[in-house]
Amino acid sequence: MAKNALILRKPSGTISIQLNINEQQQKMYNVLLKKVEEDIECDRNSTFFEIQLSYILNKSGVRETNYERIKELLLELYSISVEYNILGKDKDIKIEEHAHLLDNLRFTKNNNQITIRYSIPDMVRRSMIKINDGRGVYALINLTVIKHLRSKYAIKMYELVKDYKNVEVPKIDLKTFRKLFGIEDKYNTMTNLKARVLNPAVEELNNNENVDFFVEYKLIKTGKKYTHIKFHVKPKPAQLKLQQQADSLIEQEVKENTDLKELLSLIPNEQRTERLASVVLAGLESKGFDYTKAQVEYCVEALKRSDIANFSGYVKSAIEEDYAAGVKKVEIDDNHDIEDDLKIISDKYIGLRYVDVDGISEIKKVEKKGDSIAVTFEKNETKHQIFFETIENLKAWLKNQEKFKFLE
Repeated sequence: MAKNALILRKPSGTISIQLNINEQQQKMYNVLLKKVEEDIECDRNSTFFEIQLSYILNKSGVRETNYERIKELLLELYSISVEYNILGKDKDIKIEEHAHLLDNLRFTKNNNQITIRYSIPDMVRRSMIKINDGRGVYALINLTVIKHLRSKYAIKMYELVKDYKNVEVPKIDLKTFRKLFGIEDKYNTMTNLKARVLNPAVEELNNNENVDFFVEYKLIKTGKKYTHIKFHVKPKPAQLKLQQQADSLIEQEVKENTDLKELLSLIPNEQRTERLASVVLAGLESKGFDYTKAQVEYCVEALKRSDIANFSGYVKSAIEEDYAAGVKKVEIDDNHDIEDDLKIISDKYIGLRYVDVDGISEIKKVEKKGDSIAVTFEKNETKHQIFFETIENLKAWLKNQEKFKFLE
């Protein structure tokens, strides 16, 4: 299974959602998010995404062959209102923020090939951009494991547990739990809740050899009434053994490698994990000491300025993409010339309207916000913003808009 694993870095705010969809829709939605993740890795300004229906079915394991039925299932993801981030773990998505799962859904048939074009809510897209930058809050969801799960409740429980992999799953009040599992009006007795939801999901996960943990639950009373549920998780023996072996190797490497020790000494104690040590070690081996040190120093300074939830992931991205090189670029962009560029761009583009795939957009404002440049535009009477790291990125985006028809 590991060799064929398809891993999605799924934003936490899209895991703790109030939603009642079936297991086919859960699986297809995850594949659609994976496509978003891949496109954002190539271009952080991506807003529309295209995917072949055959690919969705292959990677999700959905065996439905009736095109009209598949279209109906996906249209439900477009039409239903979702309450995001109800556990409040993802600080990039406001608690109880509402939106659809998908936007701007379009199906195109060309011979026997069906292409789906779509977008996702901007708050989710921004969250995925931060994940790509190593700063977002997410769970590593193995889509190959989910592909073979049968129950929508097992899928939901799997994602919830993975979202709290390195910490305890919090105690959840039963009202919130029912929202999470989409059963607010179902299984009202505790007997039915255990028999139809909890016990089957726990059994399916614990008996699945590709799930790397055991899970159990405890129902908690306040007075005479059950009010909360607490999940307890532990690694399966094979997973625990692999982790212990990996930790042991890293620990030995830290003792023997003076360069690694020096770089880890630059990092605050609370951030020094086995995972981070392995990331820094990989950087040393592939990029060398000076390069890796520059990235580590950059990340530590970034950590001082803001809360980075996944510091090891941020360091990994910095090493892969050379974040430290961007320091000089930002300094250059911060001089007075950027104001001249922004004025020229504003004079040319503010007030222009253009036709895109889902309506008419009008550019309202171009401004500098902190270390970023923000473009505000209005579409369907709603204002949106896109952020760019440099003036060059903004110019590239504007040039890309030329494929749309500008209106007088």
